Amino acid sequence: MKIEQLPEDQAYIEAYDRALRKHGKTMLEEAAALMERYAARGITTIKGAGFPLRPLFLPRRLLEDIGRSLIEGFERLRIALLDHLEDSAWLAEHLPIPPALFQHLNFRESLSKEAFFSVLRPDGFLFSDRYALIEPNFGNGSLISNAYTEILFDYFQGSTVFREIGWPSTGLDRPFQRLIEMLRSRLPAGKQRYFVALFCHHWEHQVIQTWEERVIQQLYLAQQILAEQGIDTSVVYEDGFSIDESGHTHLKADGQRVDLVLQFTIGTSFMDEPWLFEDALAHLTSAKIGDAPLIKPLASLCIDKGTLPLMNTLGGWPICAEENFRVEIPWTTYPKAEQAAEYRLNKDRYVLKRAFDGKDTHVGISTAGRLWNRTLAQALESDAYVLQHYQPMPQTIMPMCFDGEHIEWVPVRVELSPFLVEGRYAGAIARYAPEAEGLVMSPPPENMGLTNVFGT
Repeated sequence: MKIEQLPEDQAYIEAYDRALRKHGKTMLEEAAALMERYAARGITTIKGAGFPLRPLFLPRRLLEDIGRSLIEGFERLRIALLDHLEDSAWLAEHLPIPPALFQHLNFRESLSKEAFFSVLRPDGFLFSDRYALIEPNFGNGSLISNAYTEILFDYFQGSTVFREIGWPSTGLDRPFQRLIEMLRSRLPAGKQRYFVALFCHHWEHQVIQTWEERVIQQLYLAQQILAEQGIDTSVVYEDGFSIDESGHTHLKADGQRVDLVLQFTIGTSFMDEPWLFEDALAHLTSAKIGDAPLIKPLASLCIDKGTLPLMNTLGGWPICAEENFRVEIPWTTYPKAEQAAEYRLNKDRYVLKRAFDGKDTHVGISTAGRLWNRTLAQALESDAYVLQHYQPMPQTIMPMCFDGEHIEWVPVRVELSPFLVEGRYAGAIARYAPEAEGLVMSPPPENMGLTNVFGT
């Protein structure tokens, strides 16, 4: 398949690379100093070849247009859901999640624009003529990946290369600051300090704590930054809230008044026992917990990779962002038994992904035949997986340091994830890895890097 190029601004890349070749040793020293500085705060950064030595350089107008187009597509989905909430047959056909979720969760309140568009971080591939939305990533609160952009901003805006070139740091978006602005807009006025409960299912928090330390430490970084902004936080599980007679929300543990609740995991574990929403978890069913706004409501569980087939049936995809450019969803479907031979014999054309519950992605071109056939068999027996046309990630050239001393310019494949806060583009992260076919960025491949975006 044709490998397409990421449409970066080449003039910016050339200017940056000239300065980086001149100051390469200094940039590596500055990276090491940054890592030590954050280590003193208990925060671990990506190390080795994965530490980014430059941002991506992408046209700001294009990024903002992509954001608007994505929001337009999600708005059409929001309207379709509102129109069919009482149609159980339609819901069962298009959204094969536990029906009890529709019975017990307050979808109508949770589908308000304010709750729906508070914060999104979809994943996709950017090409010269289109942005391909490969995963909505809708229920992910984007707290952990978002906080990491502050480390990258710290590195780039104070670097020798940026100082020499003289580019304003305003080109580097700070989506975490936009997240804080959004939180403040939903907090009650007139208080000097606030308390925000960082909400997650207890099981998902335990899983995160088994991952590499860098991941959970980004949660600590987010808490540190929020505290500096007058917002105190703690992690609270699903059973950690109490509502008093006046409807005010408190922590069960110590009575702390809760001003706002921010969900920071995907929340799919709530699908395992949906009947609990009828009683024990009834306080979690709407866009508020007591009087505290909930970002994101658990109704967002209905929007995941398994929702992409429905989104492709709604008018307006692809959506034109600007002339000769479009936002699109690659062909995505629930696999059909009558097409099983096609899926097996031509696996290199396809990707299998968990539809709603958890992560399990298999790219046919890089998956062994037996594993592909086993996963396909599971997919054909249930609605647990969707099948998507395989689209190679776009390619660019990134500076990377594999030995700690020398910088190499390496072909990499790139996935771009924009942050959309309150319905507008707020910045982006990009994950990249050395050239290979069939890469999956989660879990991270060897030498995966993560950088942010400079809007040109």
